[in-house]
Amino acid sequence: MNFFEQRDEANWHFTIMDEEDLSHPVLQGGRIGTFFIEKSSARHAELAHLLQRYGDMFGQHFKWGTWGEPVRQREYDPDKLAETVRWCRVKPPLHPVEYVWCSGADVDFVGDWEIQACADSEPAEINWPSKPIGYLRFYFPVQLLKADGGAAFESWLLECATVLQPLNGYGGLGL
Repeated sequence: MNFFEQRDEANWHFTIMDEEDLSHPVLQGGRIGTFFIEKSSARHAELAHLLQRYGDMFGQHFKWGTWGEPVRQREYDPDKLAETVRWCRVKPPLHPVEYVWCSGADVDFVGDWEIQACADSEPAEINWPSKPIGYLRFYFPVQLLKADGGAAFESWLLECATVLQPLNGYGGLGL
């Protein structure tokens, strides 16, 4: 029995469904990655670039996203993703940037595909001993490994690390 057959057989161990609606997962296993970045308020362009790349590769799976004010769930379409990318690029450095795009049913449920980022603001009048830390986090389904043995995931990790030059991060199988 190979990895995928074993995972499929034990999938219920790695998926927790909503108590009221058993068709919606609230926690599930997948390929995940998180990068932590310093001076995040000056990193809007990099976060916008990576959102655009992820959207180009996997945007067809998205169902909704959030960005800007007011924070509300918006149905996916490529123009809204492009609007998020533009918004992220033009936001001044002293303004926080946060976005989420996901394939889950809505904000209360997880999806197989997701990218989220947060770049906090750094008020000039505060002399912090350490700068705020931002992050980029993403999810892929485990089934992506079947297609190419993990090459797309590894390539994506390398691209993110090259673009962001993170303080640290992690990637692999997770919940």
